[in-house]
Amino acid sequence: MKTNHKPNAKLKWFMIGALSTILSLGFNFNSFAQYCSSSGNSTNYSYIDEVIFENIMNTSGDNGGYADFTNLSTSVIPGNTYTIKLDAANQFPFTFKKNKWKVWIDFNNDGDFDDAGEMVVKKRGNGTTNSSITIPSNFSGTTTMRVSMSLFGQPKPCGNISNGEVEDYTITSNSCLAGAGSLMADASPVGLMGGSVMISATQINVPVIPAGYSSIYVLTSGTGLVIEQVNATPDFTVNTTGLYTIHTLIYDPATLDLTTVVFGTTTGVDVNGLLVQGGGTICAALDVAGAPITVCMVDAGMVTSNLGDTLSICAGDGFADPFTMSNNGMSTCNYAYVITSSATEILGLSLDGNLDFDGAGQGECWVWGLSFTGNVLVSVGDTVLGFGALTDGAFDLSSNYVVVQRNAPDAGTLTANSSSVCSMNGNAMIDATANGDDFIPPGYSNIYVLTSGTGLVIEQVNATPSFNVTSNGLYTIHNLVYDATTLDLTTVVFGTTTGVDVNGLLTQGGGSICASLDVAGAPIWVSSPDAGTITANTDTVCGIGSIATLTATPDGNAMIPSGYSTVYVLTSGSGLVIEQAGPNPSFDVSMGGNYTIHTLVYDPNTLDLSIVVPGVTTGFDVNSLLVQGGGMICASLDVPGAAFYVENPYAGTIQPDYFFNCLDNNGSATLTANPSGDAIVPSGYSTVYVLTSGSGLVIEQAGGSPSFTVNNTGIYRIHTLVYDTNTLDLGIVVPGTTTGFDVNGLIAQGGGAICASLDVAGAPFIVLPEWICNWFYNDRVNMAYYTSISPEQAYAEITEGYENSKSSTISNGSATMYPNPAINHVTIAFDSEDDNIETVLIYNETGQKVFERDYTANTMSTINLDVSGFDSGLYLIQLITVKSSEALRLVVK
Repeated sequence: MKTNHKPNAKLKWFMIGALSTILSLGFNFNSFAQYCSSSGNSTNYSYIDEVIFENIMNTSGDNGGYADFTNLSTSVIPGNTYTIKLDAANQFPFTFKKNKWKVWIDFNNDGDFDDAGEMVVKKRGNGTTNSSITIPSNFSGTTTMRVSMSLFGQPKPCGNISNGEVEDYTITSNSCLAGAGSLMADASPVGLMGGSVMISATQINVPVIPAGYSSIYVLTSGTGLVIEQVNATPDFTVNTTGLYTIHTLIYDPATLDLTTVVFGTTTGVDVNGLLVQGGGTICAALDVAGAPITVCMVDAGMVTSNLGDTLSICAGDGFADPFTMSNNGMSTCNYAYVITSSATEILGLSLDGNLDFDGAGQGECWVWGLSFTGNVLVSVGDTVLGFGALTDGAFDLSSNYVVVQRNAPDAGTLTANSSSVCSMNGNAMIDATANGDDFIPPGYSNIYVLTSGTGLVIEQVNATPSFNVTSNGLYTIHNLVYDATTLDLTTVVFGTTTGVDVNGLLTQGGGSICASLDVAGAPIWVSSPDAGTITANTDTVCGIGSIATLTATPDGNAMIPSGYSTVYVLTSGSGLVIEQAGPNPSFDVSMGGNYTIHTLVYDPNTLDLSIVVPGVTTGFDVNSLLVQGGGMICASLDVPGAAFYVENPYAGTIQPDYFFNCLDNNGSATLTANPSGDAIVPSGYSTVYVLTSGSGLVIEQAGGSPSFTVNNTGIYRIHTLVYDTNTLDLGIVVPGTTTGFDVNGLIAQGGGAICASLDVAGAPFIVLPEWICNWFYNDRVNMAYYTSISPEQAYAEITEGYENSKSSTISNGSATMYPNPAINHVTIAFDSEDDNIETVLIYNETGQKVFERDYTANTMSTINLDVSGFDSGLYLIQLITVKSSEALRLVVK
């Protein structure tokens, strides 16, 4: 059955005369002037890499100084302005140096570049340089363009360049106004039937036809554009298949003689080469691209299958059916196979001859061949009576069809009611729901198959998709649709035969039995996670007011199924408020109280721990989500866990009321300190204040308040001790013998076993005798200095300074000096009833005089000197009196 979508098309041939009238085309040749030579002596550092000017697009690279590219040309229109792109390749070490560019065009074609206006570009630039060129309105003909680039000096049109390159190109004037416009094919491909066919195109861009010019349409064949016909209109009749192109030609019969065109020999490229647009000299316009049209043969022939004319297949099995179609037609157009029912309802289309009857249902169908062009107008489900217009182009239906008998069992798909099931007490019920997409043909049955593992070992079968299992692991429930007369299930050995074995017997698995197995099935994981138990390493922990580390050890009885993870959870209080979680059963806490470490075994895909809010969410909240707590999630939490009690006594800190203290007239001083208020005294603990003396912290007294009276000078400290009277017996303390270090060594913070806290640093005090105090305070010493150093160092320096003040003289005399060493001030007393100080001189260790003052007018016996500006070191003081001279040694700190 053959038809064409244009049944009334007339065959129309248009010939321009007989072969004797075929026209001859004339050729003109330009003679080019000889120009002066110019070249670069070296291209080591830079050369012309690319020139782009209209149709000239030349990437030339290094040509050794000069290249003749006059074989490359472009046409320009007088009066127009064009962009030229120049690109140089600079080499190290001149990569970033700017090149000097000049371009000349011999517009008057006199063989030189010396005339006014012929230097059209003068630029400097590195890498790519762009410029513009304006073509004089009186330019005509063909001439030469010289491009010259120099790295160091300005290039000239003639002569050599030290480092650079020169290239010559051809420029042609194009003042031709003719324009061919453009065409679009009315149809492509076009089917050839009955010996010939009409092809045509439509003008989409109007051509420009100057006065005296004519238009004609040219038909060419093949990619070589061989001229076959010409016509006054863009339509042609052809009788062979292949690629054709319809072109528009606008020409002046006075300049372009078409009589030399030889049909079947002359090409459109030949004609274009004569025109200005193609590099020639004739003003005419040819739409070279034209409207391409493919003409193909429409012939469906007869169809056959590789399995014969009548065959029975297993359709709907999810796999390609085991037969292919072929035909003996001569078609070079599109070819499809059309599947129809006996009532000619369209059931499917195939463009490659491989047919798939999935979804086609049960029964008989016919397979036809269809050769065609254009678009198919029918789709699956359409009923085509008498096979009318199947496409919007030409088409041919095969003269026969192949009969196919379809059996279409389809197991469909299943969805697990729960993809993860928790096994309780060693048993788990797993089930799935059929999605309703199976098909059971008459005479077929279905059964549900349970397999285990990735190897799909068959474990059970059932009439419903529900099974009871007693082991953990991966299970899959499958649907099997089969014909009991062709598939014998008694050969299945549970625990040995696999779903893969059964599938291999079926057509969908490469076998010969028509049945359908849902191989993917509904996978279900059966798990029985068990957090096991965990034991505290130490159930009572002393935090000593800072950080306590709680550590537990798993008892090794946890069960962690594949895909599950373990996390340890720290809770506080009887409400099991979640505080922390981590991969190890060890946590640091800073507060006292009751804590518990729990083990949680869970599947990250089903239990999202990001919902836990530390300090808010409780272990009971998490447990309620789990199957063991009445929830739906398969996981295990060791709710009792490992319990801890954290004690955190902290003595805090304490400050002295006065750092320096003096014995009174009765030989006593009261030392008082103030606690900072940061102590922590847990329930059942007590606080006592301890007075120690010396750097050895010898315990002298203890009491309920931080105030003690002492009768001796020296260094003292008041300490705070927070302790449990049930664990630390203070009766072991012997005043004057036991030290604070002894007590600290008994408690946890000092490495002992007793949970208590002692402020070892305490509040320091310095107690001085009254006579040193008077000297000390009268001297106006730097109190900030003494409070910034240790009490031991301060006490030593103060007492040493007083003693030195009594033994600072170098020569025997009446002068004394204190304090020594000194920091800010020093006092010199001269004890003589009949002599006075006249001059004081001070020298440093190098003998340089650093101080001199005259006291003649004052009759001074006591002098205060400010030494705060002196550098630390040893100084010699010379006292000159009325009757004698004395020397003193001073140390400044």
